[in-house]
Amino acid sequence: MGKGTMQRDRIRATDQQRDQIRTCDQSMDRVRTRARDMAQASAGKNFNAEQARQQRNQLRNEVQTMEHEHTRLMKGLSGEQRDALQQQIRSMEQNRERIHTRLQQMDQELAGAGPDGKRVAEHARAIEREMKEWQKTNREVGEEMGARP
Repeated sequence: MGKGTMQRDRIRATDQQRDQIRTCDQSMDRVRTRARDMAQASAGKNFNAEQARQQRNQLRNEVQTMEHEHTRLMKGLSGEQRDALQQQIRSMEQNRERIHTRLQQMDQELAGAGPDGKRVAEHARAIEREMKEWQKTNREVGEEMGARP
């Protein structure tokens, strides 16, 4: 048996963890879709600041839901799983921080009297990219644990 197989056996996901990995992945898809839709709507000539604020609120809610699912997964990891996945966990935390920074920048842009739709779209695209990276890492975690999202 190879070293990789032994590693996966030691950190094999429980049924509950498999479900949580899948739920996280689906939630990440929703965030990415919401961010992509917001970027498209904000980049156009018919930019509507009020609509962008509503979309931002919906995006923030999707991010919170996804983070809740992710936190449940992380809290359910054993010490051995946490140790084996340390690098991926650190990477996902960095994605989370960058998403929150972009959400704050989007808040600042939308708080002004005349928000720039192109900047709002840029922040939304950055959130979509960060979420794509986070999702990729989440899928790697699933593979390491023998659970495909």
